[in-house]
Amino acid sequence: MCAHKILTLFKQLFCSYPLCFIGARDGLLDLFKVAQKDRSDSLLNKVTVGMIGLVTGIAAVVTDLGLVAGVGGATFGTALVFVYPTVMLMKLKNNKGMESKIAALIAALGVAMGAVGTVLCFK
Repeated sequence: MCAHKILTLFKQLFCSYPLCFIGARDGLLDLFKVAQKDRSDSLLNKVTVGMIGLVTGIAAVVTDLGLVAGVGGATFGTALVFVYPTVMLMKLKNNKGMESKIAALIAALGVAMGAVGTVLCFK
């Protein structure tokens, strides 16, 4: 029964990891404004090896998965709950009116809470 669970986990990781990784790699290239025509196979391979090396290096150093989950929750959780909705509202309202000012205050408080949560994860 245990081998079945391990095989299922391996299958899930093997099938889903490339999809997530390609999105992260393309996002990184977009962040550095690399044009589509300049993305040769050689460049994609170098970026892939570099990113896998970086992730592997971080995984070798970070042994506390609770820290990883805590930092992710503090940053992404507060961004998802407080920052993203308020930014969308401000864009919708073109930063005009009292509603946008309140939304900006909530976004600022969300950033502050996320920073406090991230700092507390390291204590």
